Amino acid sequence: MNDGFTLTIVGGGMTGLALAALLANDTRFAVRVIDKGPAPQFDPSSDVDLRVSAIAPASASLLDCAGAWQQILDRRACSYERMQVWDAGVPPGSPASVRFDAAEFAVPELGHIVENELIRYALFEALASSRVILDF
Repeated sequence: MNDGFTLTIVGGGMTGLALAALLANDTRFAVRVIDKGPAPQFDPSSDVDLRVSAIAPASASLLDCAGAWQQILDRRACSYERMQVWDAGVPPGSPASVRFDAAEFAVPELGHIVENELIRYALFEALASSRVILDF
């Protein structure tokens, strides 16, 4: 029996599931995630989803602590070395755009591009064997 606090996380997106996974082993809390949508699904044979996130090393470390990063790498993640960002109102390559290059930071890569649903799925899987209650 838990004599601590019960935490209810409303929303099973990347943030809610990551928080739940990071709290899963803390016996001071009984954690529950509720979401009105369906549980995350991932089919590695499907086309790559267009909703992706750029995962920097610090975020990868957080996902590793949550027990999801290796599952993501084992399925589908693409490292990137350079990135350019611009507003729709300016042309790419203009002085108003921002460029990042791993070589400028003397690192082999800036991070990984990962499908959002894969992140959710890996976190959901990490929670499957935990004490966290998942209500989808």
